[in-house]
This record gives sequence, C-alpha cells and structure tokens, in this order.
Amino acid sequence: MGVACAGARAADQTITFPTGTAAAPYTPANVTINPGERVTFNGAFANHPLVWDGGDFPTQGSGSSMAFTLSTPGVHTFHCAIHASMVGSVTVSGGTTPPPPGSPPPAGDRLATPDFTSSATQPQTGQVVTFTPTGFTDPDGSIARYEWDLDGNGSFETTGSSVTHHYDTPGSYAVALRYVDDRGQTSSATTHAITVVRGTGGASGGTGGSGAPTQPGAPGSSPSSPAGGTQGAGTSGDGARAPRLSVATRALAFHNNKASVKLTVKRAGALSLTLKRAGTTLATAHASATRAGTKTITLRLTRAGARALRRAHGRTHATLTVVARPKDGTAATTVRRTLSVKG
Repeated sequence: MGVACAGARAADQTITFPTGTAAAPYTPANVTINPGERVTFNGAFANHPLVWDGGDFPTQGSGSSMAFTLSTPGVHTFHCAIHASMVGSVTVSGGTTPPPPGSPPPAGDRLATPDFTSSATQPQTGQVVTFTPTGFTDPDGSIARYEWDLDGNGSFETTGSSVTHHYDTPGSYAVALRYVDDRGQTSSATTHAITVVRGTGGASGGTGGSGAPTQPGAPGSSPSSPAGGTQGAGTSGDGARAPRLSVATRALAFHNNKASVKLTVKRAGALSLTLKRAGTTLATAHASATRAGTKTITLRLTRAGARALRRAHGRTHATLTVVARPKDGTAATTVRRTLSVKG
C-alpha cells in the first residue's frame, strides 16, 4: 500500500466513493482519527461493498452512508469486495498496532476474566442459541469489543455483546469468549462446552445457562468441532421448515483466484460473502439482486488471501460468512460455515 495521505485530526472523518458501478479511489483513501472517533463512508455500497480486512465490522453491502466508530489503536485497512483497486485505511492514533492475543498487558493495564451464559447447553440441531456476556467489567478501562469463537475452531470470527448461533451437526463444541479493552489489549478466553443433539431443527430459545467455565488448555476445553458448523444470526424458529439461507458447499478449490459457492436462499435480495482465516479476509463476493432458490456465487481471492494460501502451501481451513438481506425489508440472515480451502 502507498504512503498514507495526510488527514485532518478532527472529531470525525468522511470518506467518499463512487455511486456508479465503475471503480474509483476512496477519497481520501487514508485517514487518521483518535480512539472513539467516527469515520463516515458516503457512496453506493450496493455497487462497492465495504469489507474491513481485520473483521472490525460486517461487510456493508447496502445503503449510501454509514458511520463507523473505531477504538483500537493501529491501522485498520478496508477494500471494495468487487474492485481490487479500491483500498484504504483508517489509522487510530494513541499507540502502535495492538500486540497479539495472549501477550501480557503493559504495566498498569489490568484485564478481567470474561464469562458468559447460553440460552441452552444441550440444543438440538437447528436450534438457535443465544450467548450473552455476564456483567464483568474491565478493571481500569472499558471493553471495546467482545470476540467469540462459536464453532470451536480456535478462530474468533464473531463480534458483538450478544450473539446467536445454530449448529447443523450433532457433537460437542467449545464456545469461547474473550474481549479487547480500550487500550487494544486482549483478555484470556473462557470456554463453555455446548453439546448438540440431533433434532428436527428450527427450535429457538431453550432453557439452561452456561455450564462451569473451563480455561483454555484445561481437560475438555477443546473438543473437536465437526467441519461445517453454521451460524444463523437473524433466523426465525421455522420448526421443520427449510432455513432462510443454507450453504451446500463444504470445500473450496480456487482456480485463477476464483472459487464457487453453492447456496440456497428463501427470499430475493442482496448477498455478501466473506471468507476469513485468523482475521485475514481471503476472498469476497457480492450479489446485489438475487432471486430466491439455489444459486452459485463466485468468490474472488483478495491479495492478502492469495498470499495466505501460498504461505499455507495451498491448503487451509477458513470460515465463510454469508449475509442475505431480503429486498422485502425483513431481517437479514447470517450463516457461517468452516470450509476446507485449497488453491
């Protein structure tokens, strides 16, 4: 990436991008803000879906204006899911890029041990489970972001103060929560075992709470997670009816930086697909006007994704996130699936 363009250190920054379909640079492409300040993007997200490379926010694929508040010091890069030439960054001042998770906090910075509850500890397949942090607080600051590993694969792909997930395959899953404080430090993770039993699917809610938490590395804290765990944020309890969004693909093979994903959607609308591994966006896709039914969407590798595959000698596992936004205005549906990837 080129030298960052100088930007005014104001309370807010505004970045504009095209409203038409043709690619053009973000203006300005690089800005600097203080922690807690906002960056507003103005343009046509349907023509230029906004992807945050570090997973700071979900892909924005609709609307014409959106403001994002960033608190973690460091460089937060972004790009257009369709046009590889459209890239940019937001530098949050107040420190250097945060150290890796698990690094000891700097002198004077203390971290709490997170904990959470679940709406069910033995859900049926297809049942939506809600995970909610308990009332813990950071001892000497504030919590900037909650990070979740919902499918037990060791990658914290999901953020939010309260998240939902459903599992398609029976088995034991190690659900984990950690948090990032306002200084960019990452806490230790707390893990709860979720045992999924076979059922008719679609039931929502449930009884129970979290089991006794186990710390990473303790016996039983890392049960195997079957490939293909799926999350459905925003899905409704449809009983035995088909889900609003499902992914049939279980493995991706990239040729000429492209791979196909087969999925089924129940309502017409826009689709955004993001393939990530350990915080790196490997590939993206976007379809602004799809009909209901079974369809094939083409994922395209990002430059970071191509480099990551080369480092992994052409084989790895990654999490595919699919967001469907129905044009009838009903709630969006999110599905996540862990896939084997080669290329």
